[in-house]
Amino acid sequence: MYKGCHMPFILGFDTRVLVEQFTLIERDLLQQLDWKELIDLTWDKPLDPYSSWINLLLESTEKTGIHIITLRFNLMTNWIISEVLLAKNLNVRVATISKFIRLAEYYDLVPCSTTRPIDFQDFERFKFVKS
Repeated sequence: MYKGCHMPFILGFDTRVLVEQFTLIERDLLQQLDWKELIDLTWDKPLDPYSSWINLLLESTEKTGIHIITLRFNLMTNWIISEVLLAKNLNVRVATISKFIRLAEYYDLVPCSTTRPIDFQDFERFKFVKS
């Protein structure tokens, strides 16, 4: 169809499936997060940038959970930018941007997504019982 043109793989997958897979990765990362990291305010230190998710995972033994989450966010941001810019064909570029917009919209519907802003009204449905 678009011979010789970069074709982002996300165009070949359902939006729901992509969001579910991204959310599973985020869930695993959040499970590694220690609450002490949030108190210590260690995320304000500069981090060396990564261009490969595999390198980040292989070298993550000395990194804290908050650092890995921050680096993943940066990797995802750079990946989105590169997917759009690598699509030289205008129709492919428009489809790629549209797909990322649909992904963002679908993320708003996923309650456990880390990219979804916290809405404290969500917590009103939970009842806390004193024991």
